Amino acid sequence: MNLPQIPSYEFEELIGEGGAGASYRCRYRGNSARVVKVFNGMAVNHSLLNHALTSVGVSASHPNLVPVHSFNLQQAPYYYITDYYQGLDGKSATLDKVAGQLPPALAWRLVEQLVNALSFLHRLDIIHTCVKPGNIFVEYKGYEPQVVRLGDFAQGLVPGIHYFEIGDTCYFAAPEQLRDRDFSHGKGKRWDVYAFGVVAYYILNGKLPRLDDRHREFQSRRNNPRHPTSALQQDDPVDFSLLLYEEPDIAWPKRPRNEYEEQLRNVIGQCLSLSPDDRPADLREVARTFETIRHTADIELLKRQHHAQLHGKSIKVRTLLGTTGIFLLTSLLLLGAALMGFTNVATEANKVVKAEQKRQSDLAKLKSISDAKVAQEESLRSAAQAETNLRRTEADKARSFLFESQEQADRFFAAILRADEIDFPGFQEMRRANLEAAAVYFSKFVNTYAKDADFARQLCRADLFLGEIRRHQGRPEEALKHLVNAREAMKSLEVSPEIRVEFLRECALIERSIHEIELARGNFVIADEALTRSNAFFEELVKSAPNSDANAELAKNRLASARLLLERGQHAEAEKAFRTLVEQLSTLLAATPSDSRTKEQLGESYVRLAALVRRHADEKTALDLVRKAARLFTELIETNGEMESYQYRLAMALNQQGEITSEIPVLRDAVTLLDRVVRLQPDSLPYRFELANSYGRLAEVLRREGQTDQALPLNEMALKLFKELLGKDPFAPAYRHAISRQNIALAQALLDSTRAREAAERFEESIAVLEKLVIEDPEHAEYLLLLAQAQGHAGLARQTMEDKAKAVSLYQAAKTSWTAFLQRFPNDPEATETVAWINERLQRKL
Repeated sequence: MNLPQIPSYEFEELIGEGGAGASYRCRYRGNSARVVKVFNGMAVNHSLLNHALTSVGVSASHPNLVPVHSFNLQQAPYYYITDYYQGLDGKSATLDKVAGQLPPALAWRLVEQLVNALSFLHRLDIIHTCVKPGNIFVEYKGYEPQVVRLGDFAQGLVPGIHYFEIGDTCYFAAPEQLRDRDFSHGKGKRWDVYAFGVVAYYILNGKLPRLDDRHREFQSRRNNPRHPTSALQQDDPVDFSLLLYEEPDIAWPKRPRNEYEEQLRNVIGQCLSLSPDDRPADLREVARTFETIRHTADIELLKRQHHAQLHGKSIKVRTLLGTTGIFLLTSLLLLGAALMGFTNVATEANKVVKAEQKRQSDLAKLKSISDAKVAQEESLRSAAQAETNLRRTEADKARSFLFESQEQADRFFAAILRADEIDFPGFQEMRRANLEAAAVYFSKFVNTYAKDADFARQLCRADLFLGEIRRHQGRPEEALKHLVNAREAMKSLEVSPEIRVEFLRECALIERSIHEIELARGNFVIADEALTRSNAFFEELVKSAPNSDANAELAKNRLASARLLLERGQHAEAEKAFRTLVEQLSTLLAATPSDSRTKEQLGESYVRLAALVRRHADEKTALDLVRKAARLFTELIETNGEMESYQYRLAMALNQQGEITSEIPVLRDAVTLLDRVVRLQPDSLPYRFELANSYGRLAEVLRREGQTDQALPLNEMALKLFKELLGKDPFAPAYRHAISRQNIALAQALLDSTRAREAAERFEESIAVLEKLVIEDPEHAEYLLLLAQAQGHAGLARQTMEDKAKAVSLYQAAKTSWTAFLQRFPNDPEATETVAWINERLQRKL
């Protein structure tokens, strides 16, 4: 295996080999020890691993995860760099060296840390796939392990790998993972749940819940250097999975110390179920259950401590009173014995003394009763106050826990929203289900805490999430309502310095989302205003956090601004904006050549600019631009996996390339790509819109090549898709414009097939829509141009039908539209030629 050349790193020794690769201890800059794990490229799923490392991010993201300092998955040798954890024996400090040797309280603490680490990964939709003691490291404080660190995630037995040395992984893997490796529809998280159960049992007992004898034999062979490597090979994973069913029941070697430990054991028992359906869905569910059990135990402990304190005070009072009574009784007995020696002369005096003693005794008893009553009342008051304090403390704890839970929910759903391009099997179905569940959750949250001032910020974020969810689901009206609510609520928030950066980002993202919705609805002025506000927030964010990605977000906004100019038909301004963007992004890419986001933005700018230069008939420059774009998107797919957004933009480049060169196979490739993308993400309106365009472009080239019969069904398919989009938002001008354009293309194909009447009806249907669009937005040149073309073609169709009166009326309307277009674009050759052609027809009276 070739070792990577990494600046500032000096390789010292091989410290371990596993199924996915080999780990080396290195010296970083001559000082701290680190680990470089070099992957076997055939033994990892690059998309899965890249998603995990990218989502968790470089540097420590959780106190119980091994921090990743850097990684390279772009070219061999593939590797990542983490901290090195050294044990008391001077070797790598893995969990298997301390399992079963820890005091119960410490062992449970490490188990709970492992739960938290895996729960964090599952919130990010990362499947570990290989949870086992050798992938878990411990940090020592003195001579005792105090912290576990989970590493090596996304490096297990999964689809997409061609080789995997299974080693001891089979003892910790779920049986279904060993059988078929299908981690879709949440199955992968249940793998981790099972593996966690095995490891937790191992930490607590020092043995495995199943196949322990076989595991000990394997360890003995592995630790014996005389055994050949072949002696360590396990059975085929499928055969091994069957062995697990020979030991279906789980037994614990010792009785639980208390009822709460018994409850925690029951949770681990559920995790160890051989049937995935009987396990918790993921480690977040396990973490919540653990937290509930621990929380209940803490409350009971507080109550017991409180009652013990009250009981202790009562015993002290009773003891004091009892001691005083014995002392008085003894004194009286001694006094009585002394008095018996007096003479009868003292009898009367003795009676007087006894009477006084009785009176004093009665007074003492009364005082004692009074003191006891006061003490009892004080005790009751103290108990009541203690109960009140306890309830208040628990209420505060619950409220604090709710805040923390909401923060975790926000982070989880933010990650789900960002994960719109992950193409793992079944992931998008799971994502859609999660988004719908999130919508229900956040709606209930808003309804429950709408009037609670303490939750003002959380309510803003809930509306933000609801807006984003509805936007991703293709429900723009609902999305806009929530986003506007969030924007208005943000204005009244008091923002502390600690959250200002996050606040600015959220404000900027809200405005950008409003911009995108309003743009699709054709409200260009409102969209432009929202984008301007988003830019202002990002510019402030650049000042507040110079090292953030705000500059890249600004570039994304500038791209959106250029798109807006294009949508409004301001082609000259749009062309200038895209040329500027190409220059800026090319410079940025030269400085950060591996930045995927910059590549994606530059590729899209190439595609958009190509469409604009084609308006000047500069096909050579346009072809060069789309080929550059295609290369960029191909690189992105090869580097990051087949993400839908990259395939979508590659198809856009191929569409233009096919149009320019009339290469029908290239256009068919674009349709195939987009059809696949839409099947993976059926809710994405832009993807469906581009697929409809793609069918239309292929039909147009086929028609130009004389293959009208093949073009017609493709035109029909494009029109059908556009109408489905219009059903999502009937007022969206972009969809109405696209339907009109496609109707015109279909009508031209019908006219070529001598079906003049059907063609005329299609042309006139388009004219009715375009006339309304021109009234709504008279500055949009594309609407006026398409209207003029439709009127001219409709006139020709009516002329073919020998409907001269209708033809003349349409030609005159076309002349009016073309003349209006010429006033704005006097040098347009098509407009000049068409007006001359129409005049000739009208003069000849057809």
